[in-house]
Amino acid sequence: MATSNDLLIKQRSFIEFLAAEGCSAANIYARMKTFYGEMCISDCAVLKWVRIFKGEDPRETILRDQKHSGRLLSASVTAHREKVDCMIRANRRVKQKEIANAAGISKERVHHIVTTVLGYRKVSARWVPRQLTVDMKAQRKDMCTLRAFNCFHSCMNICSKTSLSGQKLDNRALFYEKVIGCRHCLINMATPSHVAHHCIMSTNEVTQTYCSS
Repeated sequence: MATSNDLLIKQRSFIEFLAAEGCSAANIYARMKTFYGEMCISDCAVLKWVRIFKGEDPRETILRDQKHSGRLLSASVTAHREKVDCMIRANRRVKQKEIANAAGISKERVHHIVTTVLGYRKVSARWVPRQLTVDMKAQRKDMCTLRAFNCFHSCMNICSKTSLSGQKLDNRALFYEKVIGCRHCLINMATPSHVAHHCIMSTNEVTQTYCSS
């Protein structure tokens, strides 16, 4: 079965033959429309090829479309990618506007390089790799466990000295049950006083504790 490109070549050959006989573009289009129907090229395309064939030697005419170089990727060359990557690795909180000013390219191109070419995404205002390896995931899990453990003991030390109507928080299981938010497995270090303030919110009631990521 002939492809769409083969069909175009056939129609251009048909135009070349009729143009050599002196037929007008309108007449050629009418005859082609009758034969090819909906698959016929437009009348503007017929007129363009008639002008090409009448002004060139048939032995030098090329019916196939020539390859085009396309648009130059001036802002996504290796130099820009490496520079953007180095800036992000040096400062995970760097803004796209700052990268654009430093690299001398538009903010839109910076966004394309960061998200599509380099594959970064933003988590808690930090640029992090889109894909994490098994070792990286295990390392983050261990870090979160250690920080949660330290946070619990710091909270216990303060809660043992702080009491509202005799209410004390001294149960580890209760503490972990009250931690309901832990986005992206990232727990930032919090001061003991801040944790205690959220652990004891009202008299005779231990409320939900939020560990923000």
